[in-house]
Amino acid sequence: MTTKPGEPNEPTAGAVVAQALRLSESERVRIAAELLESVEGPPDEVSDDAWLAELNRRADSVRRGERVGELWPLVRDELLAELKK
Repeated sequence: MTTKPGEPNEPTAGAVVAQALRLSESERVRIAAELLESVEGPPDEVSDDAWLAELNRRADSVRRGERVGELWPLVRDELLAELKK
């Protein structure tokens, strides 16, 4: 894409990212959330409610002693191995 003399150049993704990385953490989180929403659309409330209900169900079963959680380092290693496939 060429620009005419006097027209501003459109920023590249790299330039935008470099500029964004100079912002505070909260500002970067805000930008990341807005960018994700722009490609994913707004959150699905039904889905969010279903996830919350499932998390509560699992937490309750742990509190009652019916389940034992797994150590984070083990879970992380399993997830990372899965992502490498």
